[in-house]
Amino acid sequence: MRIETEMLDIIIKIAKNLKVKAVAMSGSRTNSKALKDEFQDYDVVYVVDDLDNLTSDLSWLDQFGKRIIEQEVRLGHRRLFLMLFEDGNRIDLTLCPKEHIQEWVESESWLYSFRRQDGIV
Repeated sequence: MRIETEMLDIIIKIAKNLKVKAVAMSGSRTNSKALKDEFQDYDVVYVVDDLDNLTSDLSWLDQFGKRIIEQEVRLGHRRLFLMLFEDGNRIDLTLCPKEHIQEWVESESWLYSFRRQDGIV
């Protein structure tokens, strides 16, 4: 199983390659009071300029690793990719158009911003 630092490096690297506007993480991994265990997933959001362009070819998702299960969900203006990898890691990746970021922020209780541009998040 890839360790947390490896996973975070991959998440940031892919975001830079895609030129996303901001990267944030929410959920139990951002809550310092939550018990840590090997089963915690990574709840990640990429704030993007052009959701349609980014989702027209999803081959970039392969950069996260070999998926054994994937579910795609539409939630309002957002697209979610729930992914389980062969090494046991899980990423719940949300793609959020920057014009709808407030909608996402209001839905999250624990939020940490990794990378941002243009004063977003």
